[in-house]
Amino acid sequence: DRWNHVKLVIAGKQMRVYVNDMNTPTLEVPHLEGNTTNGTLAFDGQVIISNLVVKPNVIEGLSLKPGIDPTDNDIRYLRKWQVSEPITTAQNVDFHNQYYPDSATKWQPITAERRGLINLTRKFGKADGRRIVWLKTTISSTKAQETMLNLGFSDEVWVFINERFLYVDKNLYGAPIMKQPDGRCSIENTSFRVPLGEGENELLIGVANNFCIVARLNELTDLMIEN
Repeated sequence: DRWNHVKLVIAGKQMRVYVNDMNTPTLEVPHLEGNTTNGTLAFDGQVIISNLVVKPNVIEGLSLKPGIDPTDNDIRYLRKWQVSEPITTAQNVDFHNQYYPDSATKWQPITAERRGLINLTRKFGKADGRRIVWLKTTISSTKAQETMLNLGFSDEVWVFINERFLYVDKNLYGAPIMKQPDGRCSIENTSFRVPLGEGENELLIGVANNFCIVARLNELTDLMIEN
């Protein structure tokens, strides 16, 4: 209920945001995720904007290069996958066995971005209709055992292990069933046990609609994944 002073410092892929305290950042973004490198400033809301100043190339010592990824040294993340082409689904149909991949399905490799994120919307773009994409990877185990999988996702997932149905869920932003934190794709969204056999195990995940996942095993005891 008063004037608030805001400053944005943007340099290459990094940004710092200051609110009232111009010496200590309120928010630090080590890696701006967007594909664009130019654009405009816009304001929205029940406020009055005054004294706007833009200073090109004044970056206050902020590096142009992206900051560190805190997950870089965490080998538990599943970063290497094979991805199918998007499948356009029928109207008002969540899932049908005909969407399940078969011998004719074409696969291509995809590697996780920062924080272990598989960003399918970046790869395939936004769609007007509803689509399902399949992801698969291999978990090798020296013995039969169960392991815990932490999974972040948006918006819907169907999980299979060795062609056996294992898990289904939705994370719809703004809906009562949205996951914490606030319906965003996060490793905190959900976790569940995955039964593994001795040898190679195929983990298969169907994802709809504007979509991403991030997956991490709790531990790698007697397990091997591709990194």
